[in-house]
Amino acid sequence: MTPTILVRQDDTNATQSCLEALGRGGTIIFPTETCYGLGADATNARAVERVYTLKGRPQEKHIAIACSSLEMARKYIRVNADVRALAHAFLPGPLTIVSQGQSFRIPDHRFTLALISQFGKPLTATSANTSGAVSLYAIADLIHHFDGLVDVIVDAGDLLSRQASTVYDVDTKRVLREGPISLAQLRRALNAAQQ
Repeated sequence: MTPTILVRQDDTNATQSCLEALGRGGTIIFPTETCYGLGADATNARAVERVYTLKGRPQEKHIAIACSSLEMARKYIRVNADVRALAHAFLPGPLTIVSQGQSFRIPDHRFTLALISQFGKPLTATSANTSGAVSLYAIADLIHHFDGLVDVIVDAGDLLSRQASTVYDVDTKRVLREGPISLAQLRRALNAAQQ
């Protein structure tokens, strides 16, 4: 593996470094509005397998995708009226929507949204940590854990420690993971959309 490239998010070559790594099936660490994410081309099976290996994540645990828009998401998951209502109300933001077993989110981070849009395909949307361990918010911790293991680390500074995104299944109407957006807020948005 080539040495990890560390780039500041505002460096002129940051996006290009990420695009090159993703294009060759590599892995990157990118900022979101919650924590840092571990990204790869979500349409490349070998790249996704690398993410599972890096995290030590069980294969039966699905990995969500990060999209730049609802239009991109609809190519990969079923988008119904509930998905549209929740996306309109909360995305980009800390919500992962599950529809027919597939899940996606639109991160509320300028650099990452632009990167996904330029890449033209979704990235894996999973926290940059070992499966079951705490999420990482400090650049020093990310370098300690992932230097030499990923292709690029995008340095957006130390992030504030925030809850991971709420995960909501539109088919079962259940919150699968508690997060910044409550079930009451989700229900209000769904009810308002049906008025």
